[in-house]
Amino acid sequence: MASIKEKKDDYIDRLVEVLSKQIEKSNAPWQKEWTGTENTMPVNAKEQKYRGTNMLNLYVMQDEKGYTDNRYYTFNEIKKNGWKLTKGAKAEQIFFYSAIEKETKKEIDSYSPNYEDRVNEEGKKERIFVLRLYSVFNASLIEGVPERPPVEKYEWDKIDEVENIINGAKEDGLKIFNEYSDDCYYNLRDDEVHMALENQFKTPQSYYATLLHEIGHSTGHPNRLNRDLSGRFGSESYAKEELRAEISSWLVNMELGLGHDPSRHASYVKDWQKSIKDDKNFLKEAIIDAEKIKQRVMKYGRVYERENSKTHEEKSQELVM
Repeated sequence: MASIKEKKDDYIDRLVEVLSKQIEKSNAPWQKEWTGTENTMPVNAKEQKYRGTNMLNLYVMQDEKGYTDNRYYTFNEIKKNGWKLTKGAKAEQIFFYSAIEKETKKEIDSYSPNYEDRVNEEGKKERIFVLRLYSVFNASLIEGVPERPPVEKYEWDKIDEVENIINGAKEDGLKIFNEYSDDCYYNLRDDEVHMALENQFKTPQSYYATLLHEIGHSTGHPNRLNRDLSGRFGSESYAKEELRAEISSWLVNMELGLGHDPSRHASYVKDWQKSIKDDKNFLKEAIIDAEKIKQRVMKYGRVYERENSKTHEEKSQELVM
C-alpha cells in the first residue's frame, strides 16, 4: 500500500500533467486576463480558502471537470448535514501538514495566528508536523447542499459602441454566451463565443476587449471571411490566426478607446517570431487579414446602429415596399 508521501508525489505529478496541457492551450490560471471573484477560489466547509498546492490543484480541477461551485466538503461533513453524493461522485485529494502540540498531542488550528511560531521559553518549537491526506467532494456533486451565495456584483457601465458591435454580430448569426467560467473561446463548429461572466473581469473594458478578440476569430467562419481555423496549437496556421486576431483586436480596441493588454496572448509570441523569421510574408499577410477582420467587426456596429436608428415610420415603409 502506498504511503501518504507516495500518494502526495502522485498527486503533484498529476497536477503538473494537467497544468502542462493547460499551458499548451494558454489556459493555465496565471495565463488568464480576468481575476475571477471570491466565488472562484476553492473554500472548505468553514468558507476558509485553501492554500498553496491544495488551492492550485482544486482550482485547476474545477476548470478541468467543469465544476460550477467552489466549495468542498469531506464525507463526514456531508453525512453530518444529511446530504447525499450524486452517483459516481469522485473526491479530490488534499494534503496538510497538521501541527501537533508535543505536550498535549492536540492538533493546532492551521488558521490560528500563531500556527507557525509556537515556541517555548527555551526557544524550542512546541509542535511537530504530520502529513495528512484528506478526500473532499465538490459541492456540485452533493445533493441537498445549500445554494452558493451570489457572486459579488458591482456597477456595470455598458459601452454603446461595443454593444452595437455585439448585437450586430448576433444578427449575423453568431451566438454569444455568458456563463460562470474561467475560460473564453470561439467554437467554430457551433459558431459560438463563450465568455465568462461580466463581473469576473477587472473592468468592463477588459471584458469587452476579450469579447472583441473572440468576435474577431468568429469572422473566419465559412459564411463570413472564410479563413483557415483548423490549425492546432503550435502550428503555423494557428500562430497566424492568433496573430491576425491580436492585431485586429489592437486596431479595434484603439479605435474604440478600450486600451489593450498584450499579456493575455504573450504565450504565442515565440510561435509568431519563429514564423515571421521563417517566412517574410507571414507578418504582411497577417496584417492584411487583420485589417479585414477589423473592418468586418466595426461594420457590425455601424450597420446595427444605422438599422436601429431608423424611425418606426421608416421601418414600416420598408415593410410595404
